Amino acid sequence: SGPIGVGGQIREESRSPSPTRLIGNLSQNGDYFIYNPDLLMLAMFSALTGAGAWLIIATIMSFPVSTTHSIIGGLIGVGMSVSYEAVDWMSVLMIIVSWVTSPLLAAIVGGSWFLLVRTFILRKGDKAAKYSFRFFPILLLIVFISVCLFIIFKNSQEEIKAFATNQ
Repeated sequence: SGPIGVGGQIREESRSPSPTRLIGNLSQNGDYFIYNPDLLMLAMFSALTGAGAWLIIATIMSFPVSTTHSIIGGLIGVGMSVSYEAVDWMSVLMIIVSWVTSPLLAAIVGGSWFLLVRTFILRKGDKAAKYSFRFFPILLLIVFISVCLFIIFKNSQEEIKAFATNQ
């Protein structure tokens, strides 16, 4: 359901080379790699090779590492090897902020849900099964509404209309 629900967003993102937004500040308008596809290919190859080498080393040493973090690090390294100004540091900052805030928000939401379910369903003793059947539709409705809102706000209205009319 992910590609169906937010596929339009992914399609739009993939039309422009997104790595150039992170390391594309070598010219005034940030499109240096667009006009130098050979250099872009070499830069992406270098970033992937560096990230892959790091992932192999980390796996051998049993380090818990993220593939996404490794790729971002590889892109930053490629950009810095060309020029410090080649890296869009505001984009890097936003990525790092998301790495910190995402787990914190997920912990808060997940912990809150668990406390609610534990308090109102699991701690009811012999009536826990009865309460779980009673509250399950409500919990399912909340999840359904969340997914629908995500799809609505993540996609453009034109894509929603096109999907509704099968175009």
